Amino acid sequence: MKGVEWKNLNAEVTQTLNIVKLAEKRTELIKNLSGGMKRKLSLGIAIVGGSKVLFLDEPTSGMDVEARRSVWDALLEIRHSRTIILTTHYMEEADILGDRIAIMAEGEVQCCGSPMFLKQKFGTGYHLHVVKDSHFDIENLFSLLKRYIPDVKIGKELEKEISFSLSSNTGSGFGEMFEELENRKQKLGVTSFGVTITTMEDVFLNVANLSDMKYKLRSESENGNGVHITMEDVYGGSPGLRPHPRFSLQFFALVMKRIHYSKRHWSILIAQLAIPFLLTCMCLYFLGDSVNKNRITYDPLKLDISSVYGRY
Repeated sequence: MKGVEWKNLNAEVTQTLNIVKLAEKRTELIKNLSGGMKRKLSLGIAIVGGSKVLFLDEPTSGMDVEARRSVWDALLEIRHSRTIILTTHYMEEADILGDRIAIMAEGEVQCCGSPMFLKQKFGTGYHLHVVKDSHFDIENLFSLLKRYIPDVKIGKELEKEISFSLSSNTGSGFGEMFEELENRKQKLGVTSFGVTITTMEDVFLNVANLSDMKYKLRSESENGNGVHITMEDVYGGSPGLRPHPRFSLQFFALVMKRIHYSKRHWSILIAQLAIPFLLTCMCLYFLGDSVNKNRITYDPLKLDISSVYGRY
């Protein structure tokens, strides 16, 4: 009997030690965590705080692909009720999370706008990826593409694949081009092909190249070579995107900002309207009550001109 009790006690002690070890493994100091875990912890602390504005500096740096996707899902879930300002080096992350993207180069903001606007302004259009066969004919393929898209350019060429840069200003020529390419696929030595739209990486590279050219021209002009810099109008032919420093627009923007703020914080608006009204009513009530209590009655005055000028 004693042996059975001792055996049960030993098992309980062993189980308790295992639980303690597991708890020790789960409880770690922040300094002992990895870089990705520190990022997750910092992001969790920022979200739990309940603030309406979040400033995130590379929130997914040092994370694997799965953890990065989970962070993106969390930020997309709370983006409707909070303002999130984040910096990142991942262009895919900026494209997915950003309503407005600002690209910095040489310590200055070079452009700012929605992802679609930036792709349309600084993008390279579409990319046609072609998988080559053993008897691939690049000359006939290039002439076919050039017949529908005059400004087609050859991009990267690998052993089994080649890409072409297609402009987006081609109207409805894509359908006929793809149909002819599909019909002549065997003659051209093409196994398969696909089209991808321009990415934010292409936009970033183009903006960085424009920034390098601008600063190179600026340095040459400062050296006195007589080179004049002509700044490009990034707004193009879109007058609605051009800033208008007018008082009416500024006033309208402030009114709309105040309306949105009041919608989010309606309790503050009610307090601002109700408290002054209640205080005014209370002051008028007490003032009228005190006047009624301290009212003094006077005898009616007799208006007689003889009291002033005497009797005649």
